[in-house]
Formats: sequence, structure tokens, C-alpha cells
Amino acid sequence: PNENKKIMLALTFRYSLAFDLILKVKEALKDSKEYFVYIRNHPDLTKNKLIKYLKEIGMNQYMFADEGTIQDWFPCLTAVISSGASITILEAISYGVPVIRVVPDNSIFLDPFTWSGYPLDPVNKASDIRKQLSHIQQILLKDPNSFRDIGEDVQKAYFTKLDPENIKVFL
Repeated sequence: PNENKKIMLALTFRYSLAFDLILKVKEALKDSKEYFVYIRNHPDLTKNKLIKYLKEIGMNQYMFADEGTIQDWFPCLTAVISSGASITILEAISYGVPVIRVVPDNSIFLDPFTWSGYPLDPVNKASDIRKQLSHIQQILLKDPNSFRDIGEDVQKAYFTKLDPENIKVFL
């Protein structure tokens, strides 16, 4: 997997969301050798149930990415793919990692990220995931720093530096 582009599926709190996302990504990649999938499990989901589902749909090219912090993984990722309702979306974008937000078929889409001008709109179909992965490469060819620059802007807009006045909210 070291020579492949690495994408991470950031799973959320429900099996239905995880299964929907995994299936769409499997269909989008169609056993592509270009990408390798890492799955970041949610604490509410058991790995055994996910492994069983992965076997049922015939997805074999993946590894779980549950070791370390999510921030440890960001430097090596080509993209993060999530079905919403996860702060990982905001973290990855802030770090400069492209994020493909997949609207699930079987639930309400809770998107924690709204940013006008973000070049990747939420998608619903496997074919659109494939198009987004291609679009990421096109954007990076034109400007290798584009997602990093967006991330810096997001950090400034979403996160306030702590000072004695605003820390009182947490005390």
C-alpha cells in the first residue's frame, strides 16, 4: 500500500452509515490499484461486525487505521471520505486534507462543515466519489497548496486562540 494513494474512510456512530459509505467507496474504486483504503472505526462500532460486512461485499483491499491519533494519519492521506456527523471532517479540512462528504441513502446528512467555495461538494453516488477523487488530483496539479491554504483559512475562521477571556467558557 505504500505506493498507492491512501484514502481514509472516517466512520461515524451508526452501522447503517458505515455500511452505506463502505459500499459506495468499494463501488467507486472498483478494486482499483491506484488507491488503498484505510478505515478509521468509530468507538460505537465493533470491528468484527465491520469485518463481516467487508467480507460479504468482497472488499479485500483495506486496513483499519485505529492506531494513533487521527492527526497522525493526515500527512500520508490523499483524501478522507465520510458520511457526515463527524468532527473528523473539520479536522481533516483544517489540516489541509481533501474531504469527500458522502450523503447517505439511509439517513439524514449531518454535515459539520459549511464553507463557501470549498471545491468538493457533498456527493451521493459511487460514480461521484470517483469523480471527486479525480477532481482532487486536478486541483492539486494546478495548485499543490490549495487544500492546505483552505485549511489555514478554516483554522482561522473556526478556531479562536485561547486567551484569559474566552477560556472562561470552559471553566
